[in-house]
Amino acid sequence: MVTLHIVVGVALLLVSLILMIWNIVRITQKRSGRSFSRLLSTLVDIQVLLGIIAYMLKPLSGIGILHPITMLLVLAVVHTMIRDKRPERTQLIGYILTFVLIVIGVSFVR
Repeated sequence: MVTLHIVVGVALLLVSLILMIWNIVRITQKRSGRSFSRLLSTLVDIQVLLGIIAYMLKPLSGIGILHPITMLLVLAVVHTMIRDKRPERTQLIGYILTFVLIVIGVSFVR
């Protein structure tokens, strides 16, 4: 289960990077097109669920405990800031913040 969490985590990191770049281009250049927010939020939901299961199987300690805390922040940002009903500026900040928080959260895993 921990391995699956790692594999989905790598996919989440790549998808987050791609969607951040896509939405920066889409919003700043006033392009029409989908934001793919549902894709990212679904992937984050799956990853958090896998993370909870992995944490029950192999609890983290020390500085590693900051990983799940940071990832819960990612969950909150994704579900509040990148929704299509939000203003484009809020969405843009949300995509950037999501990627940055994922990178920070991953850095706590040893």
